[in-house]
Amino acid sequence: MSYKSLVDKSLLMAFRQAKDLAVDIVLRSSTGNSFDFTTATASRTSLPDLPGKAIIVKERTLKDGSLARKLLIKAEAVSLYDTVLFDDVPWKVGEFIQSNKHTTMVEVFQDV
Repeated sequence: MSYKSLVDKSLLMAFRQAKDLAVDIVLRSSTGNSFDFTTATASRTSLPDLPGKAIIVKERTLKDGSLARKLLIKAEAVSLYDTVLFDDVPWKVGEFIQSNKHTTMVEVFQDV
């Protein structure tokens, strides 16, 4: 068994052990425009939604009344997404605090 699969299995077990601390999320990418220089055409692109698990590490209220959360996310390629959904409520992805190939710590924001 490789170390990568061992770490992945251990993380899955850790998120299962966290029970209600680990919440279901969906990572969503907004649709953007891209340009193909070989064909000289513009097209709209988006990534498929990516389900995952997250542990809310910290939650705070900002001066303007909006909410911020620091999340530990068990998902790959989190940096490609700009929205996190909790119970179908969108949160904007902000600063990436720490990332490795297995988990990502990120701050997300919601307007009140």
